[in-house]
Amino acid sequence: MAGIELPDWMRATALIGFDDPDYRAITVDEHGQLNVLLRGAYNDEIRTVTLDDEGRISAFVIDSADAWGDMLSIGNAELAARLGSPVFFHQSGRVLFVESWEHGIARWFTPTSGLGGSVALCPTSYETHGYSAKLTAGSTAGHWAGGHIYMGVLATGRVGLSVSFAVTEAVESFLAQLWVRDGAHRSEASVLLNDVTDKAQVQTGAAAWEDAGDFDLVKFGASYYNHLKWIIDLSTRTYGNIYVNRAIIDASSKQCYQVPDGAGPEVAIVIKLVGNAAENDVVYVDNIVLTGTEP
Repeated sequence: MAGIELPDWMRATALIGFDDPDYRAITVDEHGQLNVLLRGAYNDEIRTVTLDDEGRISAFVIDSADAWGDMLSIGNAELAARLGSPVFFHQSGRVLFVESWEHGIARWFTPTSGLGGSVALCPTSYETHGYSAKLTAGSTAGHWAGGHIYMGVLATGRVGLSVSFAVTEAVESFLAQLWVRDGAHRSEASVLLNDVTDKAQVQTGAAAWEDAGDFDLVKFGASYYNHLKWIIDLSTRTYGNIYVNRAIIDASSKQCYQVPDGAGPEVAIVIKLVGNAAENDVVYVDNIVLTGTEP
């Protein structure tokens, strides 16, 4: 650009803006900072783009108008859900772990109890990605089947656990549990759906459970998936809301069980089906999601 001399070895770019009818060089201030005023047209009116109270610019993906002439805007969480993410039932929090079984079941421990009890990868019933885990409870004592997995993720503050499951017939209970070790303590937080009493129960002691509220499941069958999500505040050991399908249960008056434990920091997710005696009850489990930074 005329009037600017630079050494041959220096690669430089001059920013030029159009100021009808002229082009003008864009320069920095005395501190070397480039200040830009963002403006856009909205309904034939020029508006300045501003920050929110946290100093952020919020952006949304904008689609073209739909068949009714309405402009469609979606956020990133909604975009991910539309592209097939298993995180769609309750999208709060930051995802720490997802299990949707398309990579198999080998990383899970799968204990059972009772005759005919089993845990297997299933391609015939699923909510997303073509597979579920089929839990078949044993027909004799203690007539249960489950799975658990250990991981080294950072779980602090408010965390959530979400599970999708299909029930083929009436069972005794279905459990989703977190064990969180921090190097000094082990916190055990669990929600048990009691299919006999239709009560959602929370774990408050080593073997103590308290009713938190009522729930209803959808139809029995391998094609009808229910959704469970619950939240625990690990800093206070208090439960938050429990979401079962359309039900919202406030469990904030309940505290989880905690015991001294010097084992290294880790998180364990546990799922467990307890069936009826003399039957091999089945539950299909899909889309297990662990989240942190829950609001």
